Amino acid sequence: LWDGSTWTQAAPATVPPARVAHSMAYDAQRGRLVMFGGIAAGGGLLGDTWEWDGVDWLQQTPATSPAARRSHPMAYLPSRGKVVIWGGFATSDLNDMWEWDGVTWSPILTANSPAPRRASDMAWDPSTGGLLLFSGYQQTNDTWLFNGTNWVQQTPATSPAARYDHSLVSDPVRSRVVMFGGPGVADT
Repeated sequence: LWDGSTWTQAAPATVPPARVAHSMAYDAQRGRLVMFGGIAAGGGLLGDTWEWDGVDWLQQTPATSPAARRSHPMAYLPSRGKVVIWGGFATSDLNDMWEWDGVTWSPILTANSPAPRRASDMAWDPSTGGLLLFSGYQQTNDTWLFNGTNWVQQTPATSPAARYDHSLVSDPVRSRVVMFGGPGVADT
């Protein structure tokens, strides 16, 4: 745990199974971190939901849940007050969308959606209030905005190079989204 100046090893009573290619997002409305999916340490996709309450990990048992997946973006959307998952990879690339309310996952159905993909990233855009999604594995450098009800492809005058396994993060102080990385890409 990082407190602003020091890392401290937590000692929770319960710990999720080891994993990679999972996603986590902070649920600001409920004050908990939410984690979903990934690849188990021994292999195989995970479809479990865990919450960190600041002291312990709590496994959730929702009645409805997205399919097990990896390499999926997850972000909190303030206008809906929920954590949102989009896409990723199961047996093929996905473009479904789900929201977590602390009890269950519910699908979000939209008229438009980006093409199925994995290893993209998504962040809350403070300038529009929506979720911004960029590129992904074997994708073009496309930019999409989820406005709370639908996906709308954006057409910026300039755009970064296509990439995957990059990171996007909200910068509410400067009212922007910051992106960095991806294999072979070291730009911001």
